[in-house]
Amino acid sequence: MQIDHSGRCLQVIAELRRILASPHADGGTFIGRFLYLNSVLQNQNSGTKGAGLTGGVQQENLWFEMLDAGNETSSTGTARFTRACPPNTEPTRDYDYYFGDYPLSHKTIGWSGSGMLALAWSKNPEGGLERSEFESSMLIVCSRKPAARGMWSSIATGVYLVPLPVLQTTVTLTSNNKSDSIISTSDAIRCMAVAAEQRLFIPFTYDHEKGRHRFVSLWHSGPEAIRTRNP
Repeated sequence: MQIDHSGRCLQVIAELRRILASPHADGGTFIGRFLYLNSVLQNQNSGTKGAGLTGGVQQENLWFEMLDAGNETSSTGTARFTRACPPNTEPTRDYDYYFGDYPLSHKTIGWSGSGMLALAWSKNPEGGLERSEFESSMLIVCSRKPAARGMWSSIATGVYLVPLPVLQTTVTLTSNNKSDSIISTSDAIRCMAVAAEQRLFIPFTYDHEKGRHRFVSLWHSGPEAIRTRNP
């Protein structure tokens, strides 16, 4: 069955807008809390060994926790964000979570990120899971510092959702010493520009200084921080 990727992506963006604008118990909104904690994590990992991968994983987990909290007030019935592959659905090899039965791959571009992405930041061992082609639409959370000139000057901070057909026709995967599925910076920027043109973009204002000199403590987390993970 042919999938209307543009239509499905617009549904995802609509639900994301609702979640991001939802009021949070701290007196702000979901997106405000996410951006503050995102700044803390980025500053906390800055300059440490393996900071790129570690920070990216932490930021993705933070993003999904926000989505999971937003599920509690979902207005779309069964269309919820979930890590688990829905029943009777063949999982795509590059998905990170689903919106209903629609798979999404998640990528992060941080404050000092180059913009180079990858389907997987590891070499594929012989007989291992290969990610050599796009099978899911891609959601990119970009908090990269603003640029006055150059290729980044036209890219604003925000959330970009790139439909699968755009990825398949825009990106040529390459290899380096860290991955066999590299998405070049220029290809990533082109994809983000198309997403913005198709109204699959939610802008936000990121303040990198907000989280400076702060850190997320696991040791001092209270009882309310230990939760049962939803599927």
